[in-house]
Amino acid sequence: FFSTPTPPSPILSGLVGSEMCIRDSVDIEHFRIHYTLNGNHAVNSDDYNNNFIPDYIDSLSQIIKETISIFHKKYLYNLPPSDSFYDTNQNNGGSSHYDIYLRDISSNYYGFTFPELPAQNNGDNESSKNNIESFSYTTYLVLRNNYKDFPGNEINNLKVTFAHEYFHSIQFGYNAFEKRWLLEATAVWSEEQAYDHINDCYQFLPDWFKYPHRSLDESGTMRENGSYIFFEYITENIANPSIIKDIFIVFIDTKMIMIFYNN
Repeated sequence: FFSTPTPPSPILSGLVGSEMCIRDSVDIEHFRIHYTLNGNHAVNSDDYNNNFIPDYIDSLSQIIKETISIFHKKYLYNLPPSDSFYDTNQNNGGSSHYDIYLRDISSNYYGFTFPELPAQNNGDNESSKNNIESFSYTTYLVLRNNYKDFPGNEINNLKVTFAHEYFHSIQFGYNAFEKRWLLEATAVWSEEQAYDHINDCYQFLPDWFKYPHRSLDESGTMRENGSYIFFEYITENIANPSIIKDIFIVFIDTKMIMIFYNN
């Protein structure tokens, strides 16, 4: 999966929303799913349970419930910062919900996580109770309106894509400027925490092990995805999975970031 893990130039959701001609939305938990039934970005309109909501949206709603239960209730990650502070010139998707846009995106992308603005305009995530962040960013997700041309089961693809991309939004709630390889590797790691049985991430391992001399923290290539295996090994054999959250908490402190990367 590819995302935008560092936000040098925030992109507002209102711009993307207008391009997508989003016409319908469903609220689930703290999320708002934006979709359309018309045009290139349309989701499948099948509604076999006759609840007036497309089955694809019902499936995503269930995936959301499953995933956030693991990330927020089991592992106790902070919620991503809210966009409720946006002024009238900034489109927050119509509410303070976390926005997910479904659209027809380029064929080689599963989904995106887009940064928008420093949380609360000062970089501090209001969802964090015990820390003061400086580089927390609001975000929104763009997921595909279907995964029919991708290998594997469509709903399984939707599961691991949502887990991966939403984990990026959680990461950005701590520090949006963290190293790209760390953000990507731990986002792939999060797929295994949420949906261990799917194992979509195994696709990155043959190439990763083929070149053991290459750096663990190599960025800008698919190797950063394969580096998830480092964190998977740690959390299965050495430490509790909560150590990943501890890493992000430590890097809230800019002084600790400088110490870490200068040694």
